[in-house]
Order: sequence, then structure tokens, then C-alpha cells
Amino acid sequence: MNSREYGRIRSDIDIKDAQATLHLTAAAYDAAVRATVRTGLDRNLSGRFDATHRKYGEVRVTGGLSGTLDNPRANSQIIVRGASYENIGPLNANANASLADNVVTVSGIRADLKNSTVTGGVVRINLTNRNISGLIPEINVNLNDFIADVQGRAQFSATIDGSATPDRVRVSLTGSSNGFDVGGTHIDRAELNGQLSGNEFRLARLTARKAEGSLTASGAYNLTTKRVAGDVNVTNLAIVQVRDLFTIANLDAHVTGTVESPDVDFKGSFRDVVYQGQAHGNVTVEGVTRRELMSVQFESDKYTAAGTAEVRMEEPFPFKASVNTKESRLQYEQYDVVANGTVHASGHLQPLKAESVTFENFRLVGEGLNLTATGSLATGARVNATADLSQLPVDGAELIGTARVQAVVAGTIDDPRVDGSLETTNAKLRLTGMPAPADVAAGIEFTRDRFVIEQLHASYAGATADVSGQGTLKGTGEFRFKIDNFRPERVFPERRSSGIVSLEGALSVEQPSSEGISGQARFTQLDLNLRDAPFRQVEPVEIILDKNQMLSVRNFTFVGLDSRASMERFRAIRATTS
Repeated sequence: MNSREYGRIRSDIDIKDAQATLHLTAAAYDAAVRATVRTGLDRNLSGRFDATHRKYGEVRVTGGLSGTLDNPRANSQIIVRGASYENIGPLNANANASLADNVVTVSGIRADLKNSTVTGGVVRINLTNRNISGLIPEINVNLNDFIADVQGRAQFSATIDGSATPDRVRVSLTGSSNGFDVGGTHIDRAELNGQLSGNEFRLARLTARKAEGSLTASGAYNLTTKRVAGDVNVTNLAIVQVRDLFTIANLDAHVTGTVESPDVDFKGSFRDVVYQGQAHGNVTVEGVTRRELMSVQFESDKYTAAGTAEVRMEEPFPFKASVNTKESRLQYEQYDVVANGTVHASGHLQPLKAESVTFENFRLVGEGLNLTATGSLATGARVNATADLSQLPVDGAELIGTARVQAVVAGTIDDPRVDGSLETTNAKLRLTGMPAPADVAAGIEFTRDRFVIEQLHASYAGATADVSGQGTLKGTGEFRFKIDNFRPERVFPERRSSGIVSLEGALSVEQPSSEGISGQARFTQLDLNLRDAPFRQVEPVEIILDKNQMLSVRNFTFVGLDSRASMERFRAIRATTS
């Protein structure tokens, strides 16, 4: 018989001496069956059979028949080689199956899936009442076989009962693990209890422990619709695997939706947050995930600040966030300021980058600083700042006067463009050891990514210093300097030195590090008396620092006290930093 719907079947019957022999061959879809069955008027039964299915790999059942037509018996071997289904596999397995007294028994079960194994176990099916029962005592699972970023092993056992129909079979699963790693986080201990009934798996309880922290979960998963529903609780879980971050998490979450697109409602707190060595107190969170989008509200007790954020849960994890500050105290190193206003930002989390920032009536006040910012970096944010220099926390120096910045800042955090100016009023600087302060006047103009020093002048004890030039916000530039009328006896009166020194020169900065600096200085005046020993230069001495960090001196010729010392040129010093 041939049928497009059911396949092909062929049978031959030989009858001889009151005995009938049936030769049967069948092929349907990916299955093939061959069987020889003998029986007669005595109703005794004998024969052999061989069945193979190859749709998901090779599954083969071979065995023999015995008994009678009223009470048939069979013994067979089940062999599975290279079977895979929905990215799970390949599976290799062996088992023995028998039929006696209308009961099918499967025993001697052995299965291997990648690095996971099933050993032992017995399953029985009563063909009369269709009851099923069984026990599989040893299921050893390598978790990485099923979840890519999990490393470790777990041990399970399963009991089977119910009725031998797909929707009435119950499989109760119990398991535990003595330790595994999830994405760099080590879990000390985990336990699981669940039941598969029909097409639904119910997780009665999952617990996982890490030091003093724990996670518990329960819920259900439908194998047909792939829908999930469950609850998760996290208690005192220390998070240390994120670089430069430490905190203790306490969260409750409710999960619905599907495995591919879960919906999560969560609420909790992160306690004792420390990022890059800076303590940030406690942060409470509440939010939801819908499809690939997570929306969250957060609040900081320490900073009296609250905000919202949206993150798309796929790389590079683009985000939008807003933070509203209200008398929020911010501390960084020696700086302590109070913030008010709102900051909006957008960008991506991997790697962390804010591509757009908007300030809404934002103000920082403290340590002599008063800064306001309004507008978007995309179109230009207006920034105004004044600083009482005497209140700035600067070590090793005493400042007096005020500084003012007026600017429009555009671009991005990594590549800002500034149009504006910085200038000082009545500014004075006194370094440690100076008997009196120096007068300082500064005026700098900013244009996009460049700046021009219009004025940078200092005067002290009759000496003056001036710097001019231009550079970029990335730390490169070309600068000139000039120092006139420096008299050591006015600066260091306790030392036996006097005279006059004047010099001028230039610096080139190709990169913001000591290795990127080169330049030269020329002493236009160098006439000194050190401990009653006068000497003066014959012609201007020049000092040169080249791009290879080699220091050279030219025209090193001095006279004094009827003596003369000179050196045509030397190049013996390599500039280094430590």
C-alpha cells in the first residue's frame, strides 16, 4: 500500500503446517520498520523486529517477540546516536525495553549529551490501565551544555508518574549544585524543585546562595507557547563583578511574557554603593521591562536626587536618562558642592558614553564656585561660572580675587566645543614660602576646540612674567613666555644672592604629557652675585629641549672675579619624569 499521507507499507504472509509467518516492511516520513512475526493455531508468538527513525538523528529499536497472542512478550534494545532538537544535542543513549504481563519496562538507561550524563533508572507503563511510573536517580549536568555563560555542574533526580498520555505524565525534578559561575559571579550553592506536567513546567522553588546573599524563584513555563510567569527575590547579594563597582542588592521581581521577550516588574534597593573608590550611599529602584526596553525610576538618599532612565536591552545598550537634583551634596576628592536642577543624558552603556547632555536650570554652588548651565550640548549649552579664588581648595597655594567664565559649550562630553572667555579680577597667588602674594591677571578666549591666551601676566617683587599662545582642548598647543627683572634678593632675602635674571622662550606641546613637550629658553639677562662671587653671561645662554627629550645648552660662557668659564655646547641630559 502506498499513500502520500501515511507512507508505504508492504506485507507478505506464508502459511504452512498451520503456522503463519508475516513479513512486514514499512516506511513513513523519516521512519522505517522491518518485522517477522510467526504464530499459529496454538497461539504461540515469536519473531524479530527492527525500527529506525532518522528525523532528529538516528533512533533504533531492535528486539524479539515471544509469548502468546493473549500474553505477548518482547525484549529489545533502544539505541540513540547523534540526536538533536531545537539546538539541544547531540544526544547518544542506550536502554533496554521489555514487555511482560502487559507492562512495558525500560531499564538500564544511559545517556550522554555533550558533557552531561544520565545513568540508571527504570520506567514502567501498564498497558491495561495506562499508568506510568519510574525513577531516574542520577542526572549529572554540565550547565555550560545548556547556558553559554554558566560554568559548573549540577546533580538531579527525577520521578515519573501519572497516565501514559502526553498531557497527563508528571515528572518531578529535584536538583542541587555545590557551586557554579554565572558571567563571572560565583554561586556557592543552589537547589531546585519542580514538576513537568503535560506541556507545563512548574518551578516550585529555586534557591541560590552566594556568601550572605541569596536568590529565590518560583514560577511556570509552558513548553508549547513558551510563556513564563514567576517571581524572583534577591536578598543581600553582593555585586562585585562589575569593574570599579561594589554594592549589596535587594530586589523583588515579577516575570511574565515569553522566554524570547519577557516582561519584568521589579522593585528594590542597592545598598552601600561604592564606585571607583567613592561611596555613594543607598539607591532605590523601581521599574519594568517590556520587550527589549527597560524603564526604571531611581532615588539616592545621599544626594537627595531622583531620576528616570530607559535602556534598550541589546548591545550597545542605548539609554536615555534624567536626574533631578535638589540641594544635592556632591563630593569628589577635596571638592564639596551642592547641586540643583535637572540633567538629561543619552548614549550607550557598552562602552559607557554620553552622546547628548542637556542641562535644565542646573546650578553648582560651593567651595567658592557658583556655576549655572542651561541648554543642550547638541545645540549649545550656556555656562556661566564665577569663582571666589580664596575659597577654592588648592593645596600648597593661597589665592585671592575672582575668576569668571562665560561660554557656550556644544558637541559631546568626549569632544566638546567651547565659545567663550575666562578672565580674572584682582587675582593674587601666594605659594608656600613666598613672603607676599603675586599679582595675576588672566584672559583666555575659547573658540570651538581651541583657545587663545590673550593675557596671562604675573608680577612679584618687581619681576614680571607673561605667557601667550594658543592651544586645543585636547591639551596641545604653541606657547611663548617672558620673565623680566627677576631679582633673587627680593624673593629670597635670607640667602646671600643678588643680581638680575631675564629670559624668554617658547614651548610646543604635541601631546598632553611630558614626553610631548619641546621648547627653548634664552637668557636675555643673567648677572648674579652668589655668596659674594659675581658672574655674568658673555652672550645669551640658550637651553633647548628637543622632541627626543634631550636637553642642550648653548653659549655657556661666563666671566667674574678675573676668571672666565665657557663651554661651546653640551648635550648630556635626557629629560625624564617619574
